[in-house]
Amino acid sequence: MAEGDRSASDGGATPKSKVYLNDPLHFKSFVNRYVEVRTNLGASLKGYVYTVDPVSESVILLKRQDDRISMDIVVGHSVSSIAHLSPEDASCGSIPDELFVSEEQISEEESEKRRVQLKSWLCANHIPVVEDGNMLVMEDVIVIDSPYGLKQCFVSNDVIMERVHNLLKEMPWVST
Repeated sequence: MAEGDRSASDGGATPKSKVYLNDPLHFKSFVNRYVEVRTNLGASLKGYVYTVDPVSESVILLKRQDDRISMDIVVGHSVSSIAHLSPEDASCGSIPDELFVSEEQISEEESEKRRVQLKSWLCANHIPVVEDGNMLVMEDVIVIDSPYGLKQCFVSNDVIMERVHNLLKEMPWVST
C-alpha cells in the first residue's frame, strides 16, 4: 500500500474527495457579488451569486431581465472558473434587497403575546414546555425562539420536527 493510500481502518485517514480540499471562505467571498462563471463547455454566465454549495461546488446566479429576476443553477462539475466582476459591468442591474427576505420583525409586546399563546397551545396539546429566556424548550429536544414561527423551530429529529411543524401550522397566527 502506498503511503498516500491510507484508509480509515489503519488510523491514518487521508481525504480522497476534493471536498476536503475546498475552502468554504473562498466560496463565501463570491456570495452577493457580481461574477462570471465559465463552464467546461465554454459557456459564460454572469450574475450575482446567491449561494455556492461547498460540497458540490454548484453555483446559483441571479440576474435581472426586464423587471424580472431569473436564476441560473450551474452544477459544480461543469464549473471551470468563477471570477469577480465589477458591479458597474452588470448589464442586468442590481438585485433588490427585498429578494433576500430578513427575519420577521415584530414588537417586544407582540413577541411576548406569541410566546404566551404558543406555550398555552403546546400545553393544551399535552406537550411539556419550559421557558428559557425568550425560548420555549420541550424536553431538551425542541427549541422555539422569537418570533415563534416555523422558521424558528429547531429540532434534531426529523420525525419530531414534522409533528411539531404540523402542530404549529394549526395555530392561525403562525407564519410559514
